[in-house]
Amino acid sequence: MQRYIRPTVSVSAVAILLAFASIGISRPPPGDKTVKARLDDIAWMVGHWAGDEGEFAEETWNAPRGGSMAGMCRIGAEGSKALYELLLIEEKGDSLTMSLRHFGPALTSRDKETLAFDLVRTGPSEIVFERMEKGSPVRVTYRSEDSKNGLYARVEKQRDGKPVHFDFRYKRLK
Repeated sequence: MQRYIRPTVSVSAVAILLAFASIGISRPPPGDKTVKARLDDIAWMVGHWAGDEGEFAEETWNAPRGGSMAGMCRIGAEGSKALYELLLIEEKGDSLTMSLRHFGPALTSRDKETLAFDLVRTGPSEIVFERMEKGSPVRVTYRSEDSKNGLYARVEKQRDGKPVHFDFRYKRLK
């Protein structure tokens, strides 16, 4: 006598499993944490960018050289002291990493240590870096806009247990 086991999986359980399975589509397969990219893939970031949405914000990225791209950001309001950010994107194996530090007036460091981010996603006109901070992810996204004449930057993090984000829209300066 043969015995058959009747499946007892509900339709909603299958839907939940499919939803969780689809989350990882834009990320590397399990076990492979490396998102592959080269500096040449993000050459669209090179240039001097500025925005003025109520405050001034400038960002400058140097061309890839020596396995890295250096960047500088200055954010503030007229009549107040600016926040400065030094950024470095480096090739690490087959991927990229981003390091940054924040400074105030007289280059007084605002960070206890360099903040290191891993590449988690990339596309033809987008790059996303992420790091864990106090158990929550901090994500930095750069995206080319307006036929490469615009640069969008977004920082996402948690503040007091709630998600917050900061958006910067820049135009290329000639």
